[in-house]
This record gives sequence, C-alpha cells and structure tokens, in this order.
Amino acid sequence: MALADRRGKYDHAKQRIATERITFIEDHIRSFPVNESHYTRAHSESRQYLSANLNIRKMYDLYVERCGNMKQEPVKYWCYREVFNTRFNLSFHQPRKDTCKQCDVFKAQTGSERDQVKTSEIKSQHELHLRKAEMVRSNMQSHKDIGLTEPDSDAFTFDLQKVFSVPYISANEAYYCRQLSVYNLGIHSLSSGQAVMNVWDETIASRGAEEIASCLLKYCKEKALAGVTSLQAYSDACGGQNRNYKVVLMWMHICMSTTIEKIDHKFLVSGHSFLPNDSDFGVIERTAVKHVNDIYVPEQWFSLIERCKRERAFRVNRMKNADFVSVGELNKFVAVRKVDNNGNKVEWLKIQHIQVRKNAPLTMFYKYSVQDDMPFDSVSFVRKGRPLKAGYSLKSLYSEPRPLSAEKASDLRKLLKYVPPLHHAFFDMILSSSVSDTV
Repeated sequence: MALADRRGKYDHAKQRIATERITFIEDHIRSFPVNESHYTRAHSESRQYLSANLNIRKMYDLYVERCGNMKQEPVKYWCYREVFNTRFNLSFHQPRKDTCKQCDVFKAQTGSERDQVKTSEIKSQHELHLRKAEMVRSNMQSHKDIGLTEPDSDAFTFDLQKVFSVPYISANEAYYCRQLSVYNLGIHSLSSGQAVMNVWDETIASRGAEEIASCLLKYCKEKALAGVTSLQAYSDACGGQNRNYKVVLMWMHICMSTTIEKIDHKFLVSGHSFLPNDSDFGVIERTAVKHVNDIYVPEQWFSLIERCKRERAFRVNRMKNADFVSVGELNKFVAVRKVDNNGNKVEWLKIQHIQVRKNAPLTMFYKYSVQDDMPFDSVSFVRKGRPLKAGYSLKSLYSEPRPLSAEKASDLRKLLKYVPPLHHAFFDMILSSSVSDTV
C-alpha cells in the first residue's frame, strides 16, 4: 500500500523557539554595556560596539550560565548567534590595525565589474589612493632624524589608545557592568624615539578635541623650553579628535604664546595610519595580558605603563584637571570660516596638511596633499570688529571633577565586592560626586 504524500504537511511550529525564550536571549544581549568606538562616526552612527574582550561564543557561555542559575533550558548556540546577528546592530571593538575599507571597496568593485573601461578607472583610483597613503607615510619616515639635522626642530606622532577599564577583573559579572574608563594619549617623538603617555580617567576629563589639544599643549611647551622652534605632527584623520578647528586653535595658541614659530600637522590616510604609537600601545596591551591578573584603580594602569618597557621606558604624564584647558577664550575672537581667502570652500575632510605660523597669527594654511611642490591655500580666522586681546589666557576646561552617570555609579558599586578594601577609598571618592548622589 502506497504511503500518502506528506510533502508540505509538516508542522514547522514544532521547531519554532518560544517567543519568551527569544525575549530572554535579547534581554541577555542587551545586558552587556556598549562602548563608543574611536571609529564609530566613520562606520555607522547606528552601530554600537561591545567590549573587545567579548565574542559571541563567550556571550553564549555566559547565557548558558545564567540559564543554569535560573533553572531554564538554554537554546542551542546557533539560535543565540542568529538572534545576535539578525536583531542587533552590534560589533566588537576592532583591532588597531584593521584593513582599509576604501581598499576593500576598490577590490570588490574590480572583482565584480565586467566593463574593462570602468575596471581600468577603478584601478586608477585605487592606485591614486595607495600613492596618497604612501606619500604621507614616506613623509613621516623622512623626519625620523630631523632632531640630528635640525636641532631646533622636532617631529612626533600622536594617537589615543583604546579605552582601559577599572576594575579590570576576571569575574563574569564585570561583563555586564559599566566600568570606569581610563584614557591614554600617546605622543611618540620621531626624532628621539621617546614616547610620552598622557593618562587620566573619565572623572578627570573626557576624550574630545580639547582634551587631545591640551595634551599637545603640554608636550609643545616642553619642546619650546628645550629650544625647539619648528614642529611636525602626524596623526590619523579622525575628525572628532584631530582634524578640527579646536586643534587648529590650539596650534595657533601655541605659536602665539611660546617660542614655536611654525607647526605642521599632517594626516595619514584612513586605513593606512599605522603610527609608531600602535607599537607602543601593543607593548602595553601585551604586558597587561601576560603579567596582570587584576587591576582595580587607574594608578595601577599608570604604573604598568611605566614599567612595561625596560629600554627607553615610557614617560607617563598623569594629567590633572588643571592640565586640561579650553580654547573657548580664543574662540571669542575668531571666526571659523567655510571659505578660504580665495573664496574656495574649505573641505575639512579632505585636508591632509595644516600649517600654522607665528608671523601669520589666526591664519590657517592648508592643502589636500603633502606634496612639497603643492602650494598652500589659506583661511583667516580673524573676526572683524573684535581684535585679539593681548595677554589673553586659556581657562580650565573643568572646574571640578566630572560626575559619573547614575547607571555607571550603580554598576561600580556592584563590582566593589571584587575590589580589595585597600582601594575602596578611591571609589568612595569618585562615587560621592556621581549623578545619582547629586540629584
């Protein structure tokens, strides 16, 4: 007797995961705090980033552990991964030396394009992109011996390291809690090979353009006292931190208030900005992984940075509230114009070379290339009818410690049980000024 044809008759509801179990997975994924990425604006404003210490497998293991504590049956790994990939726009902090997205786009276009003429155009654009990246890198390398050939000059690179956290502990509960952020702005002298690490935590200052500029001011003042009159600075092209008018105003202030006569700031091409700072940061991160179990307070991070390198040890500047200044006082006397002195639009995102000169105060010279034979364009920041006051001074950026959010303060209190009592005084101090205690 022939069996009846059952094709299309299977009840797939038997394989469906119950809605409440999916909701439980979503709630678990949402329980992990998200972090701001150094690259968020460049990638996608809607994408959020989880800790670099996490991955989907680690999150699933923590989910299974939670299910066990709640006497629930966990779903399979594939189900958890599917919920993560289809219902969230989350990623993990990217490594410092990621690939160039523009190069990836060019390669994808070349591989899929059938028209030979268009393929040739894409290859030409890619070659131009690579030449531009290589040109600024070659320019940077050429300044390695500038201190020997030009004693009154110095060249350096600067970059912000990925955020450290405290308490830095192995307890699983820490993955679900917001922790105190610790920042490090590294400055690497191409002339001497010496690296200076400017460190602070989020109760001291944030990590915006003025905070970066304040670290640069501290470094440049030291160089001016050492007899340096010309500076060459290199950084990545992050607009929020490096390539913006606030940093330019700080360069202008340095030229007007010290013996520095000229500052050149050059930007490496995004995706090709492998600075010496990356190697410096790698030394710190490898030391933390290999030799450190737990770090409870920021000072332990600072001490680790000081001792992680024997030869030419890193010099650590512990930044205080008073070290961070605002360019707001200077901003009162300037106008950041969108067109230059020739009437052309100033395209900040394309600028590769900015120059500031003592003999041309409040004027920014710029070009979209680092080629020496390319002329500078210029834009005046002078505000008509409001001349710059002689003897002006920059004011402190912060008049008091920065309070923590109520959510972060609550999470830090949860983690205090893992922190030895020796370090509780530090947390008592920063938690006493948190938002939750002041509202």
